[in-house]
Order: sequence, then C-alpha cells, then structure tokens
Amino acid sequence: MNYRLTMVGDPGIRFDVSPGYNFNEYIRFEVETAFIYNKGHRATLSGGDLGGQTISDYENNRFGFSSSGGYQVPIIPQLAFSIPIDNCPVRPYFGGGFGPSWLSINYENVYGSGENLYSSSWNCAWQAFAGIDFN
Repeated sequence: MNYRLTMVGDPGIRFDVSPGYNFNEYIRFEVETAFIYNKGHRATLSGGDLGGQTISDYENNRFGFSSSGGYQVPIIPQLAFSIPIDNCPVRPYFGGGFGPSWLSINYENVYGSGENLYSSSWNCAWQAFAGIDFN
C-alpha cells in the first residue's frame, strides 16, 4: 500500500557554521553546514486503503522536545564575491552554492497505533545570498 504522509512542523532549533578561505579581497570560498530540527506538530495521512479518507493527528506535547519531527543537515560549498568601493565603508557582496542535504523524518505512535514511521534521504540543496558589509 502507498500512503502519503504530510507533516507540519513547529519552529525548532538551528545551528550553522561556515568556515572558509579568502583567496583575495574579492573572492572567498566557504562550506556551510548546519543542524536543523523542527518538531512535528500535525501529520496528515491519505492514500493506501483509506478509501479516499484523510486522517489528521496533532502532537499532544506541543512545547517539549519530541523525537517526532524532522532533522536536516545541509553541506553546501559556496563562492562569495565582494565588490570593494574606494573610500567607502560599505562593501556589497553576493554568492551562492549547492550541495547535499540529509533529511530525516520520524513520526512516533502514528494515530495512537504504537507504530512509527521513519524516512531519511540525501537530497540536493542550494542557496543564494547577497548583502552588504560595513568596514
């Protein structure tokens, strides 16, 4: 049977780190990685042998740490370009990159059945950014 599980997460925690190397004042290379956790709030199940019925379930412990939810770990190599402007304290920059991202979703005690659903996979992630630095 094929089922479709859709989860809605509450805001969670995120920790980022982005070590890099400046080739010169114009170009830098960095690798950004993070740990992202979003607690499951609502799950909706459809398909399979449900006869067109859709079932929704809400997490009871809304404000505590629960293992029901999603985890992500992106690993994104990226290039950043700076545009120095003479005699100006402002320096615009832009950049982007792409790389793998691990995603894991876990939903415990599905609709009170005692069963757990778990899925994890590697996906492609990308990011673009722009901003200004003040010297």
